Amino acid sequence: MSLRAALALALLAAGPAAAEGTLLVIENRATRAVDQIAIFPLARDGRVIDDVLAASHDPLPPGQSRSLDTGLLACAPVQVWARLSDGEEVAARTDLCRNSRLIVQD
Repeated sequence: MSLRAALALALLAAGPAAAEGTLLVIENRATRAVDQIAIFPLARDGRVIDDVLAASHDPLPPGQSRSLDTGLLACAPVQVWARLSDGEEVAARTDLCRNSRLIVQD
């Protein structure tokens, strides 16, 4: 999973995350729908842990957003993976203690 030049997942610092630090809002500003989203925890050494915290398989149309609850007991770093409607896959990392919003854009 790699970022392509034409598309980036941008992190928007939105102040502290939700009270529990477990919510992440995905906002689609791209021209394509986001067909799938998955959120994974990160180990202390930065490795992705193969344990899906939250996922969405319902298309997220351009211009809309969706909140996903990771179920974590406290905020933590996570990796977000997304598949766009044309099959392109993108990934980005964020720390839920500092960011509660992820923006998909062209």
